[in-house]
Amino acid sequence: MPMKSKSASGPCVEFEMRDVISTCDAKAQRYALSPLAPNGKGVEETLDDQGTRNIKGFMEHLISWRRHRINELRQAGWTRFEKSVAWIFAMNCPPVGVRTNRTGMRPCHEHAICPFCWARYHVAELYFRVIYALYGTTREAHLHSSQGMEFYQPASLDVLTVRTTWWYPMNKFDLSFLFMDMEKTRKLFLQKSIPAARGAYVQYSIEPAVVQDNTLNVWQYTQRVFALIPPFAESPAADVFDDQVACKRIVKRTAGGLREDIARAAGFTCIYPRELMTGPPSLVAALLTQRRGTRMSSYYGILRNKGIRKRQLAF
Repeated sequence: MPMKSKSASGPCVEFEMRDVISTCDAKAQRYALSPLAPNGKGVEETLDDQGTRNIKGFMEHLISWRRHRINELRQAGWTRFEKSVAWIFAMNCPPVGVRTNRTGMRPCHEHAICPFCWARYHVAELYFRVIYALYGTTREAHLHSSQGMEFYQPASLDVLTVRTTWWYPMNKFDLSFLFMDMEKTRKLFLQKSIPAARGAYVQYSIEPAVVQDNTLNVWQYTQRVFALIPPFAESPAADVFDDQVACKRIVKRTAGGLREDIARAAGFTCIYPRELMTGPPSLVAALLTQRRGTRMSSYYGILRNKGIRKRQLAF
């Protein structure tokens, strides 16, 4: 249930879920946050009565959960919430993918940990950049329509997503090693494995995890790649091997540029790192402190276009 104002956890406002947004970018954001769903199986995307209730309930659950997590990280020493103003904004960050009774609420912009701002900063921006690159501006679409084209055809490029995860034991590898590896491999994978990419987005995430029957603490280090490639270009191999640590790769490819497919691919690429919400607060606070100032994502090729207006982002 939504938390009341003046509650024990801080000056929280109450959000009333009024409507579920059915646009593709909203669906992409909800998909990216699905690991945080109460049942662990994601959120029902069909907008019938039951699906709408599920989505509203999920957002209410997530509002309460993230408020509790913010207080845990603050107590664990994460300095971003030392000032009361930043803390209050973080406690009252509006949810994504739904309309509430609180219009005009300001996001907290703590996209390193806040699931809602993660969805805004990573998922929505990636989706709109891809739409802009494939379909052009709204003005261009109207121009094609006025010239007798019933449907505006996007650029003929396939959507490729590659997610590679490594599990580094904490007793052998520290965070500085992972941040150094990130800087070295940021462009290397694109150059070696997807040289034909016309545009790409590369994102990294690090989260504490436990594997091997809860006996080994590891850093779960994930490289996420979204690329637009010509239909004739080959996909990278799904098999991956590392002689130091365990690793796994998932490769998906969709032909064409349908908005639904782009939304699904953007949500898959930018899936929220669940352990940031469930891992030990001290470890997560240390991770967030050390990663401050580190660039965790980059755009390349036609996705670097700056022509996207902020009003297009679903804030």
